[in-house]
Amino acid sequence: MRIILVFLFLCNLVWAEDEPKRLSLSNESVAVFVTNTESEKGRFAIETTGGDPSRELDDNQPLIYGRPLPWTSYTTLRIDGESYVFGGKSSKRMSRGVGYGVVKKQFQNGSEIITVTDFDGIEVMQILSFLRNPMSRVKDMIQIEYVVTNKRTKTHQLGLRLMLDTMLGKNDGAPFRLKQHAYQSEQSFSGEMLAPFWQAFDALNAPTVIAQGLLTDPRLNLTTPDRVLLSNWGLLTDNAWTIKYKEGRSFVREGELELDTALALYWNERKLAPSESIRFRSAYGLGGVALAPGQLSLGLAIPSEFDALSPDPQLLVAYVMNNGGYTSKETELVLDIP
Repeated sequence: MRIILVFLFLCNLVWAEDEPKRLSLSNESVAVFVTNTESEKGRFAIETTGGDPSRELDDNQPLIYGRPLPWTSYTTLRIDGESYVFGGKSSKRMSRGVGYGVVKKQFQNGSEIITVTDFDGIEVMQILSFLRNPMSRVKDMIQIEYVVTNKRTKTHQLGLRLMLDTMLGKNDGAPFRLKQHAYQSEQSFSGEMLAPFWQAFDALNAPTVIAQGLLTDPRLNLTTPDRVLLSNWGLLTDNAWTIKYKEGRSFVREGELELDTALALYWNERKLAPSESIRFRSAYGLGGVALAPGQLSLGLAIPSEFDALSPDPQLLVAYVMNNGGYTSKETELVLDIP
């Protein structure tokens, strides 16, 4: 009997060591890595592989902080006014007083990585997969999807916050762009202030790594967030749902000297009836910016194709940069649309 028990123990030990510490999906453009250890299970990071073929310097660069095991970005479930963190319990810096569910399973299913967490009858499934970027028409983005199902017998209030700890190459304090503005301090957007997409650059004057998040696109069935918050990572990780918003506050974490940008997408609490499911879908990956270098450089961000008969407006963002040694006076940008 003793020999059999020892043999079984050794078999279990070998199996645990063979279990991968992270799961991954990759193609020629981007990769997503998902932590597969007991702590922080289900948290993910996104990186480039070959990146944008037109930019040689963006190969194998992070778009979200998290090497080798992602842990700083996490998703919050808001259930009946209480905050719960998706996935495995945190062994590192985290908001106080949050709850956790039980990770039922995590696995790779073809071109998807799926994590299922149960919150005492509220089942949440995280699905990460490739998405064809409407800007480039290449699968250089990761679709981030949550399916929440109420398996309880009563109706509950359900909200979700997706927090991404952005990092562009070596720049952990990368600035954001929404529409025509660049933001290098805390900002909040909702309603008509939201844009179809947001972008982040490792540098505003000479970007080598450009990332992009999609907020709304009827063709992709994305779930438009109720609010987007740009802040520093320390505030967002220490406060799992709300922070005391202060417009213009520095992206530098309190008590430190380095910039550390992060972004949170909020979907407000709503009723979820018994047996009802709700889906939240967003996307993040490479920025679809076509660059034409020169003394006056031009960058354009616009979907590569769209229906000319569609009544929906299309956002075009043009970046003009003076790289020459002289002031460019009376400069105009003209769009000749057929």
